[in-house]
Amino acid sequence: MTSPCNDPWLNAVTETVASYRRMIDGAISQLADAELFARPRLDMNSVAVILRHLGGNLWIRWPDFLTTDGEKPDRDRDREFMDWEGDRESLLAHFDAGWSAASRGVFGGDESTTEKPSAANPPQGQ
Repeated sequence: MTSPCNDPWLNAVTETVASYRRMIDGAISQLADAELFARPRLDMNSVAVILRHLGGNLWIRWPDFLTTDGEKPDRDRDREFMDWEGDRESLLAHFDAGWSAASRGVFGGDESTTEKPSAANPPQGQ
């Protein structure tokens, strides 16, 4: 996603997306595990829940955003708002899978090695 091209608009979009990822990574790196998984209040989501949801959204909606409406029938969106059962490493792997799938969908790349999610094969942690 960092390779420059001759299109200034695409370069700007690429850098903006990369800056979002740097902000996400920077914020997560400042949190202890307890802070990452804690809900500030019972009616609020933890950072882990937000990352789980965002990872699922990126995985499902963006790889083929030019040809589908985004939402897929086998996505269990409600489950994304449940507390994460795994550890930090598995949560970040789940988020990274979604981020990578979206990046390939938007910026190109070979999806032949990426299994599509389904009820039987959701992204890790679903």
